[in-house]
Amino acid sequence: MNKNDLIITRRQASFLSAGLLILFTAFFIVGYIIGQRKALNEFNDRLQDESFSDRVRYSLYSSYGSSPMNEVDSSDSEVELDPQSSEAQQKQNKIYSAQLFGCGTLKAAQAFVNRVKKLGINTFIKEKKSKSAKGKIVRWYQLVTKDYDNKEDLQKDLDKIQITEKLQQIKIIEV
Repeated sequence: MNKNDLIITRRQASFLSAGLLILFTAFFIVGYIIGQRKALNEFNDRLQDESFSDRVRYSLYSSYGSSPMNEVDSSDSEVELDPQSSEAQQKQNKIYSAQLFGCGTLKAAQAFVNRVKKLGINTFIKEKKSKSAKGKIVRWYQLVTKDYDNKEDLQKDLDKIQITEKLQQIKIIEV
């Protein structure tokens, strides 16, 4: 035997290999947890961005068509001679439509249109654009019913849609 040789007993070798195995396992677990945390943070950021854009879309959707009306000065308006005939004429000329909801993708919007078409109700897709807080232009799709002359007919169709699609707070607008 040489003085410079390192002599390790079997017991020491097994302790050393067990220690290295535990050390490598600990490194793997720590790396895995750090990787998962990074992936979860990226997912959370993306989810918050989408959530924000959904809130923007919803606020735009809910405020669409509900802008305040301009007041008319009494000096500019004409005096009507027969108010009953003008009310009847206004009722006849009113056209109603309903804004169902907004979708983030055209594919989802088209799928909804196809499902509602099976019920016998015609709807169409309006493409909308809005800006996010970061200035990014977001494209979304609003689902709208066809124009109706009679508000009761529209309400009947909306009741069918609400039952089958479980929609709430559908807004009826006058076109």
